[in-house]
Amino acid sequence: MTVVDNTAPVVITQNISVSLNASGNAIISATQINNGSSDNCGIASMTLNKTSFDCSNLGDNTVTLTVTDNNGNTSTKTATVTIVDDIAPTVLAKNITVALDANGIVNITAAQIDNGSSDNCNLTLTVDKASFSCNDIGTQTVILTGTDASGNTASATATVTIIDNTAPVITVNNSITVELNDNGNATITQSQVVTSVGNDNCGSVNITISKTSFDCADLGTNTITVTATDASGNVTTETVNVTVVDSSAPVFTNPTSGSVISQNPTAPAMDFNVFVRNNVSFKNNETEGAVALGGDLSINGSYQVSTNSKGSFKVGNVPVTLVVGGKVNYNNGNSLQVNQNGYVKIGNANGSKVWYQDQNGANSPIRITKDNNYNSSPRLHLQANAQQLGVSASNNPIFQSNVIDFDAAFAQFEASALSMSQLVNNANLTNPNGQPISNTNLPNQVKINLQDGLNVLNVTGADLNNVSVFTFNNQPSQSKILIVNVNNPGTFNWNVYNTGGIGEHVSPYILYNFYNSTTVKIQGNGSIIGTVFAPFAFINKTSHNNISGQVIGKSFTQLSGENHMFGFSGTITSGTTTEIEEGSTVVRNADDCTYEVQGSEFTPAVTDNGCADVTLTYALTGATTGAGTDLSGVSLNVGQTVITWTATDGSNTTTFSITVDVEDNTAPTVLAKNITVALDANGNANITAADIDNGSSDNCNLTLSIDKTSFDCSKVGAQTVTLTGTDASGNTASFTATVTVVDNTAPAVITQNISVSLNASGNA
Repeated sequence: MTVVDNTAPVVITQNISVSLNASGNAIISATQINNGSSDNCGIASMTLNKTSFDCSNLGDNTVTLTVTDNNGNTSTKTATVTIVDDIAPTVLAKNITVALDANGIVNITAAQIDNGSSDNCNLTLTVDKASFSCNDIGTQTVILTGTDASGNTASATATVTIIDNTAPVITVNNSITVELNDNGNATITQSQVVTSVGNDNCGSVNITISKTSFDCADLGTNTITVTATDASGNVTTETVNVTVVDSSAPVFTNPTSGSVISQNPTAPAMDFNVFVRNNVSFKNNETEGAVALGGDLSINGSYQVSTNSKGSFKVGNVPVTLVVGGKVNYNNGNSLQVNQNGYVKIGNANGSKVWYQDQNGANSPIRITKDNNYNSSPRLHLQANAQQLGVSASNNPIFQSNVIDFDAAFAQFEASALSMSQLVNNANLTNPNGQPISNTNLPNQVKINLQDGLNVLNVTGADLNNVSVFTFNNQPSQSKILIVNVNNPGTFNWNVYNTGGIGEHVSPYILYNFYNSTTVKIQGNGSIIGTVFAPFAFINKTSHNNISGQVIGKSFTQLSGENHMFGFSGTITSGTTTEIEEGSTVVRNADDCTYEVQGSEFTPAVTDNGCADVTLTYALTGATTGAGTDLSGVSLNVGQTVITWTATDGSNTTTFSITVDVEDNTAPTVLAKNITVALDANGNANITAADIDNGSSDNCNLTLSIDKTSFDCSKVGAQTVTLTGTDASGNTASFTATVTVVDNTAPAVITQNISVSLNASGNA
């Protein structure tokens, strides 16, 4: 019998769990699965169908355990082998820097910060923050996490630096032109140079311009830099050419006509009792104060000056009480006596002789005679001698010209007269019953109540002559000044009224302003208390009454009466200024046939932005022609002259024009002398205007005519002839002379022989 063993082994298995090693592998043996397998005859071997495992086997794996006994019988049974990975990954991170893109965003991956992370099995890396914006600029901490298939994890941190390196985008004008303003300045703005600013990836862009203000020193092309800076400090620069030009022309300011005067209007008369621009003729009586005239002195009678006052004018510290700018005409009378130890100045000797000593060489009172006769008449006779005054022919001589600038003085007088004429009437007038009246249509008797301050009476010549009695209810004084502005163009025959209520001691506070009269004839029965201020007029005093005050006129003839020295002492603020506008016409009165421009009256001020010196020139067209730079003192002819000013600053030009209409409204000064003419053998006599002219004059050309030129036997005796002067502008004036026609031709006797017969009575 064959003994056989056909009993298969009893296989008993067990499930096991096996961890992968660091390499991701695991190996098992049959013994790890065997759980007590047995056999009746013994076990020869146990085998597993799978003993090696890796990461791909993670989880449950079925293995078969085969048991073979010693007789070759086999049995199998399965078991579950669970492969596990319980080793955490090794995570390594590195720091990185990333830049935001044009949209201000940047994304990162785990791979960017992975620094060689590893695991025994498959490894998945993640980051906790992968996206960044402008808000994250700077350093950010990012966590890198590694996770394997079994869920094992590990982490590491990295610093991610977020940067913005995208420069701003701007567009500019490559070149611009700016004009300087009137002050020579110009300012540019961002909008002028920057046309667009692109959207920056991280918000706002700050624009700066290297130069925004320009002045005259920047004329021409200037290169400036425009800088755009974003919040991260990224910078873009562009250049712009700024061309600075000066197109601002000079600007004219209207010249000012007129003046405001705050002074004593008689101040230029320098304390002279009589102050006259041209000629003076004295016949009888006296001037108690000093006398000054710019023209000729005619002695037509016995006269005295400076009887009570020698004034304050001195030459070489010697009081001078008579100044004659021209010559002395010795016409009639005994002498003109200079008192108060006053001295004399004469501009034109004209043959006169000064006797510093008498004909015997003695220090007698100084005389000036028309010839070499010490005792000739008429003469100038000083009270003082040369030794007393400390003068001689070589030391402060009498013959000296231009000791007073009469033209300058009268320019001030004329301005003052016109300024005072603009004062507003405020005189408080009443009739004799105390009822208020106006300053027009004045009655025969007028009273005035002076107020504190400046009292102004504006009156026409006709109204002034209506008054025969002018009474002051209170006294003029330094605080109660009276100005009487007399409006009477041309010739005014003043019938001086009687003044009541005051005496001549208040004369310093009263002034009569004849601002537009060319002749003032003083007549009537009243004395004048106050200054006669007539700088445009020939003053002809025929009245025997006195003037208690200064006499200021263009020329002066005194036939009678006295002049008492009471200098006007009022200070007056008067006048107005008027702008002369571009294109306007202004009127001026001619003097000496032209008008001399006073200072800057027709010169406009000019301003510029200061980039260049301004050249100011004028051109004259019309009645006057010429050109220059300084108009002061230029004489304008009668008629209309256009003054065109041109201001140039080098590149810009402006013009300004005004018209000056020079009018000659000054009547001639006509003086006539009496003459005697004899009839000729035919019983006729003829005269011309020149025969009776006694020094007539005019500021322009003068034509003289007479109303009678021929005389015959029927006109023997005194004939009145009128001498008329007419100037080029048609202004006229007249003066009468007496032409005495005489017949001093003896009769012519012619005889013949005749034969006569006696009659019957023996007679024939």
